[in-house]
Amino acid sequence: MIKNKDKQIPISLINMSNIYLQQQNFMQFLNHYADGYCLVDASGITGTDCYCDDLALKQLTKMLANISVYGIHYIDSGNYHYLSKIFTDKLNQMFDLVVFDHHHDMQPPLFGQILSCGGWIKEVLDNNRFLNQVIIIGVQDEWITEDIRTQYTQVQFITENEIIALFGNISNDVNKDSVLLDEKNLLLNKKVVQYIFDKIRIQYPVYISIDKDVLSQEQYKTNWDQGILTTDGLKNLLTLILKNDEVLGIDICGEMDAVMQEQYGGKWNEVNGQFNIDLLTSLVLLLRRDV
Repeated sequence: MIKNKDKQIPISLINMSNIYLQQQNFMQFLNHYADGYCLVDASGITGTDCYCDDLALKQLTKMLANISVYGIHYIDSGNYHYLSKIFTDKLNQMFDLVVFDHHHDMQPPLFGQILSCGGWIKEVLDNNRFLNQVIIIGVQDEWITEDIRTQYTQVQFITENEIIALFGNISNDVNKDSVLLDEKNLLLNKKVVQYIFDKIRIQYPVYISIDKDVLSQEQYKTNWDQGILTTDGLKNLLTLILKNDEVLGIDICGEMDAVMQEQYGGKWNEVNGQFNIDLLTSLVLLLRRDV
């Protein structure tokens, strides 16, 4: 657990695209949050959308220099998931990286050595000497090639099909997004959460990175193709990890981008904002517990 005598958990909100400003319920909650929060406005920096060029990386690293890794960080849409590398670079002890993501984010750069949202985990694996292992939960099977498994033996994947298999034989005409949402499967959902927790075998203090595209699109809207986890399943799994392992820091991405905002806006801003509130409330309560 994060040790904090005052029981105040540092909260930071990294504004890359102004999407949080559209979640009025979330912003109102943060503005009245007893512990306060730190707003870092990086929306004026160019060269950051999906790919982070060298100049932008220097600017962002400087802006985040005084933001402690020990806390909860909201880092905008999945387009900016590479911010997780900046935070994990701050760690100076051995750690396990637990990632909730529908993608493996281990793609090599298309040109040069540019940091990207789709390749930040590869950068951490290749360059962070304190990293022990990476555990990616909810990843789509099609992304995991034999080359990746062979090259990166310190990465463990809990794949989408592996999770679905816990539900037995499922007809092809059943929407996978609905599998875990069916009320008759509530008890099986608990089995899914326990199965994942038992399998990941955390060895060191953990840094947790959450991309909400791991969630079913029936419950949450992001700008990337999405997975099958339920919001309750994600929160329950996080609860098990936080109760049983030392957590060094947490970051959360997976908001809508400008295109999705224009398409869905309104209702989904409120839904997504409410989940951000629920998730933050759950995490803070768990991190404040004495162990």
